[in-house]
Amino acid sequence: IEMIFGFVLEKACEVAGIDRKNLKGQLHINSAILLGMGLGASASLAVGIARFFKTSLNLNINEMDFAQKIENYFHGESSGVDVAVVYHQKPLIFKRNSAPQVIEKYNLPLLTLSHCGRRGPTKDCVEKVKDLFDKDRARAEMIDLRMRECVDTFKTLIQDGNREQWMAT
Repeated sequence: IEMIFGFVLEKACEVAGIDRKNLKGQLHINSAILLGMGLGASASLAVGIARFFKTSLNLNINEMDFAQKIENYFHGESSGVDVAVVYHQKPLIFKRNSAPQVIEKYNLPLLTLSHCGRRGPTKDCVEKVKDLFDKDRARAEMIDLRMRECVDTFKTLIQDGNREQWMAT
């Protein structure tokens, strides 16, 4: 964790245009998220560092943009979705290069995530999606459209809060 944190701190200094030697003080981080195991660990770290830089160093930055630049070091090219979710801490509709649409009124069923013991290489998945768009754009766009329809259905279900409809869908 110390190596990863040191790397992230170094990259954050690069993004902010400041010399790491000028940082003073102590920063304590507590996390129950295993690094490298998905579930937004890199986004959580990136948002935390962005908030630290903005408040402790009094930097005039957009925290989400700053955090996404840091997360790029983990994924090559972060979509920004994990950063947006961590930053807002609410369900949202995310579309790349657009402001996230936070869903204020929602009624989620009880969802549980559990660790399966396998590492989720996000960077590899991002590359596969890019590759699909390059090799078979029509198929990629069809999958994207079907995913958008699923998102619209899910959005309707969580906003209506009709539990019986959950079971039927």
